[in-house]
Amino acid sequence: MVVFYSFKGGVGRTTALAAMAIQLARMGERVFVVDVDLDAPGAGTLLSPDEGGVTRGLVDYLLDAQLGDVDINDYVHRIRREKLVGDEGGEVIVMPAGSVDEHYLMKLARLDLEIRGTHHPLEHVLHAARAKLEPDWILIDSRAGLSPAAGLLLDGIAHLHVLFATSSAQSQLGIAQVIRSLGAERIRRDYEQANVIVVHAMLVDIADVEKLARPQFHAWLDEVLEAQYWVTKESDPEDSYWNTGDDGKQDAPGDAIEIPYRYRFAFFSSVDDVVLDLLEGPYKALGRRVLMQFAAAEAVDGSERG
Repeated sequence: MVVFYSFKGGVGRTTALAAMAIQLARMGERVFVVDVDLDAPGAGTLLSPDEGGVTRGLVDYLLDAQLGDVDINDYVHRIRREKLVGDEGGEVIVMPAGSVDEHYLMKLARLDLEIRGTHHPLEHVLHAARAKLEPDWILIDSRAGLSPAAGLLLDGIAHLHVLFATSSAQSQLGIAQVIRSLGAERIRRDYEQANVIVVHAMLVDIADVEKLARPQFHAWLDEVLEAQYWVTKESDPEDSYWNTGDDGKQDAPGDAIEIPYRYRFAFFSSVDDVVLDLLEGPYKALGRRVLMQFAAAEAVDGSERG
């Protein structure tokens, strides 16, 4: 289970998630994508169905589930077209937020995301997905900002968190708090760190701007990780946490993935239009990093690192 999160919207988070889903499907994997960004949904449109598709999604599922048993298959659409998922037998199953029509705002107003019993309503969705859809991967497009839904998704429910930050002070302020929550705060509560990958998003492809933005971003990330995430090497002799001795390693959180801003990406509506771009360059690098994290976890007696 991988959460894609950004403090600010419009940074290419959903596009990167779509790229990850396509790459995994081309490996023959079954990938479940759920759009939890209910305020600004987009994953269901970006990852459009092969034909027709459903008009219902996560919002409808949560409302209907309050009234009785529901079948998650009625709230998803499937992508099997070879142009996207290749010919290895993989597929992408998408649960959109819902149909953004004249009724959507009224549905949001009726939605209750309060915990009932011991589980959050979103947890019921994930349990149903595992049981009924049997995915190899669950990719979650998180709501931006510091919301209750984002809080659940950033509190250890996922195996990996892909955090999108830009060079702006507002973005970095929010992401710093998320890194603290996933690192220092979890350690203080006697939990393991949550695994993270940091993406430097929207890097402008202009030499003079890059020359200023890249070192500033890395200096900021190093400072945040040292204060809010790393454990000192001396206090972690068994190397069971991400610690200061891991700084500089290719799979460590401090090695940020850079995804530059692409002007033509502002004008496409479906990943079919840019699928070749999503299989190469920074998106391929991000896909490799995600796979590397899970390969490392399996190497440690099947447990998760960090």
